[in-house]
Amino acid sequence: MTAPFRPYSGPTRDSLTTAWGNSVLSGLSARAKVLFSAGRFIAADESGVMFALPNAAHRDHCAELSPQVEDALTAHFGVPVTLVLVVDNESAEAPVSDGIPMRPTLGPVRRPLKAPVMAPITGPPHPAQFSTEVLVAIVEVIVPWAMQLGRSVRVLDPFAGVGGIHLLARQSEQAPPALFGPAHNVETVGVEIEPEWAGQHPRTIVGDATVLPFPDACFDVVATSPTYGNRMADHHNARDGSTRITYRHKLGRALTPGNSGAMQWGEPYRALHICAWEQARRVLRPDGLMLLNVSNHIRKGKEIPVVEWHMGTLDALGFIIKDDIAVPTARMRFGANHSARVAYEHVIVASRP
Repeated sequence: MTAPFRPYSGPTRDSLTTAWGNSVLSGLSARAKVLFSAGRFIAADESGVMFALPNAAHRDHCAELSPQVEDALTAHFGVPVTLVLVVDNESAEAPVSDGIPMRPTLGPVRRPLKAPVMAPITGPPHPAQFSTEVLVAIVEVIVPWAMQLGRSVRVLDPFAGVGGIHLLARQSEQAPPALFGPAHNVETVGVEIEPEWAGQHPRTIVGDATVLPFPDACFDVVATSPTYGNRMADHHNARDGSTRITYRHKLGRALTPGNSGAMQWGEPYRALHICAWEQARRVLRPDGLMLLNVSNHIRKGKEIPVVEWHMGTLDALGFIIKDDIAVPTARMRFGANHSARVAYEHVIVASRP
């Protein structure tokens, strides 16, 4: 005898999305909140609630936390909710508002270029290069670690810009390393999404930090300074005709899709960096170092916890947080929040188990 048909009576995709944004996500544990913030509900029927995540690695990280999310959804809706985790494979681009994806996911995973693409050696300036103070802090972490390692180290910067990370390495076969002492040898590799910036150093290739073209466990150190999600992501001209210090204005054209320099602080920014740090973990050797230069910023008079979010994300992805180094650096003293700048940048020091 065929069982009688019973229509689906659970929460709809729209009600799930609303509840998720209003209360359910914020009530999860810190690790679940970080990992699941990059996903979205795409369907709900008798087979379960389908929740799409940016890639397979991210989905696997979320799988062990699914029971916690199911319990939270069940408690909210008062009916059992079964979560089905899938990879977001839609082919269309996300809706865009002012150059920023409107939904909190990255959409399809972008493919790496098949070969390095070099732009001319001269090119436009970058608005946010490593400061000397930050590079010195990085060196002070790597040198004693490299001495214990007893060999040369290989360093990756997946957001390389115009190649400041290469100041750590030898400028020629005859010259000693620029910031390391002569007893320490370091090889640097940069990845940069904009060809004009990548082409300003021969050891930087054009590529995407969220889909790195390297095998697993091939770097000793990932050292990088991502964007902070601040007003340097603005792309419009100033109303008073003053010069903008932004990624788009320094490059002289619209940024390549997927460049975080176009993203203000928000879900698209956080989703992209979760994917980037998953890739960083993949290419790091066991016990390798992750050095992350980030900073909070002021928006509408409030300090945005960028540093805390990145530190929590690294912890959620399985990194071991070793240190948080506060680095006093010169900050821009103009713009809407010129009188309320944060005092320090930070270098987060973590290791891959």
